[in-house]
Amino acid sequence: MKKMLMLCVIGLLMFSLQSSAASAAQKPAKTFQLGHVLIETEDSFYHYFAVEFAKRIHDYSKGSVEIDIVGNSQLGVERDMIEGMQIGTIDMAIISNMALGPFVPQAMLFDLPYVFTSYDNAKKVVYSDVVKPVDDAMASKGLVVLSRGQGAFRHAFTRVKPIRELEDFKGLKIRVPENALYMDTYRALGANALPMSWSEVFTALQQNTIDGAENAVQAILNERFYEAADYLSGTYTFMNPVAMIISGRLWNTFSQEEKDFFIKAAKEAAAIQWDFVVAREQAIFKELADLGMKVNQGDVNIDAFKKAVLPVYDKFRDQIGSDLIDAVLELTK
Repeated sequence: MKKMLMLCVIGLLMFSLQSSAASAAQKPAKTFQLGHVLIETEDSFYHYFAVEFAKRIHDYSKGSVEIDIVGNSQLGVERDMIEGMQIGTIDMAIISNMALGPFVPQAMLFDLPYVFTSYDNAKKVVYSDVVKPVDDAMASKGLVVLSRGQGAFRHAFTRVKPIRELEDFKGLKIRVPENALYMDTYRALGANALPMSWSEVFTALQQNTIDGAENAVQAILNERFYEAADYLSGTYTFMNPVAMIISGRLWNTFSQEEKDFFIKAAKEAAAIQWDFVVAREQAIFKELADLGMKVNQGDVNIDAFKKAVLPVYDKFRDQIGSDLIDAVLELTK
C-alpha cells in the first residue's frame, strides 16, 4: 500500500512538473509594447513596419520574446512616446523624423527640403555610416535607433489649383506642421505657411480658411482629403523616414544576443517596408486620381523649388551640423 501511495505521489509530481513546463513554454518570457500613431491596417505604412518586425522577433527569439503592437496613438502622440522612452515608461515606438528635431537637432538632417530626390537616393544615406552621428546623438538622449523605415515623400495638395511652378505657391495659405523647418520651407517657396493641427485641416479646407496642405499620399487617401481638395501635385518636398526606436533604459537591460536579434529583425523589417511603401505610393496616386483628384506628377519644376529653399539650409546649418549636411549632399549628388 505504501509503495502504491509513493508511486502515486511521484506520478502526481511528475505530472505537475510537466504541466508547469508546458505552461512556461506556452507563455512568452518577455513582452514589449511597440507604439505608433497610425491606423492598424495591413497597408498602413507604420503598422506594416511594426508587424514585419514583430514576426521576426518571435521567430528569432523562438517565442521567448513577443511584441505587442499598439497603434492609433493609444500610447500618446509622438512627443509623448519619445518622452516615455526617455524615462523608460514606454518600451518602443515608430516615430516620424519630424518629431525628433526638438529632442535631437541633428535629426533634422532628414527633414531638409529636397535633401532626398528619390527613394534610391535616400537609401544611400539611411543605410550608410553618414547617419552615425545622428544615431549617436539619439542614443545620448536615451533613444536607440534600431532601423529606419519609410513614411514616404510629402506632396502639396490644394483646393484651388495645381502646383507646377514656383509662382503657383505665391500667396497660397498652406497648412504645415508646427515645425520651424517646415514653416521656413514653405515661406521660401512663396506660400503663406500656417501651422495647424492635422485634425483641423479637413474643416479648414472646407471653410476656405486654408488653400492647401502637404502630407504623404497615404494620409490624403486614408482621411478622405480628396473630398476637400481638388488638386494633388507631386512636389516631393520632404521625405519622411520613420525610425524604429527602443528606450535606452530598456536596451541597457538586454543581453548581447537579444540586442543582436532586435537589430537584425528591425533592419530586415525596414528593408521590406521600404519596398512596400515605394510600390504603394504610386498605387495611391492612381487611386486618388480615380477618386476625382486632379493629379499632376512629372511636370513640377523641382529644380526651381530646390533653389528657392537653399536659404533654409543656411539657417539650420549650425543646429544640424555643417559637416553632416555636406556629407549627405556629397553622397546624394
